[in-house]
Amino acid sequence: MLLRTLLMLPGLAPGPHITALDSLELVRETWVMGTRLVISVERDSTGAEVEASEAVLENIQEVEKLLSTWDPASELSRLNSYEVNQDVMPTSDVAKWLSQASELVARTEGAFDVSVGALINAWDLRADGRRPSAVELARAREASGSRAISIDRVTGRVTRHDPQAWIDAGAFGKGVALQEVANYLEESHLKIFVDLGGQLWLSPASATRTINVAHPGDRERSIHRMLL
Repeated sequence: MLLRTLLMLPGLAPGPHITALDSLELVRETWVMGTRLVISVERDSTGAEVEASEAVLENIQEVEKLLSTWDPASELSRLNSYEVNQDVMPTSDVAKWLSQASELVARTEGAFDVSVGALINAWDLRADGRRPSAVELARAREASGSRAISIDRVTGRVTRHDPQAWIDAGAFGKGVALQEVANYLEESHLKIFVDLGGQLWLSPASATRTINVAHPGDRERSIHRMLL
């Protein structure tokens, strides 16, 4: 069995980071975007694995600062607080991501939708959870979807039409974060594996990995294996 020594490496401490360093790879774990992040970087002669792990974390944290609806100071939280019927143009990155999300809403005919904040509130999904009354649920549905919030598919401009409506990034934020990591490290020669709460990214230089796919109703049970 391979023995790993836990180290607090320069640039990684202090903080809630656990870093394992052995002769084969650096593994870094932390909590970000409301979930567990694991970064594995295979070591090589350049010694660039610490810098690469920093780049992964920093890119994800930057997305979190912009899209987190848990943080009232984030850009998305501010967008969600503007007056009804006020057109708001986000910054370039957020506009791009909202445009992409809006395109997915259109392509799925609303099966995928980010304007579901009112439903999240109705079901109290951020706390203990509750079953809303029929009246509450009907009102939450009115305050969800494209009728409640308009997102321009070209520019990303946002307009709230209902005071209870707000955009939640839970369905796309982690994917955006991993795409930003991929864009930043696409030319890297390092073998990097990132697991962001079950959403995965593998650098082009990496060897193939076998991934277990969990059952949607039983997260401890694997129902499929795939090669990544």
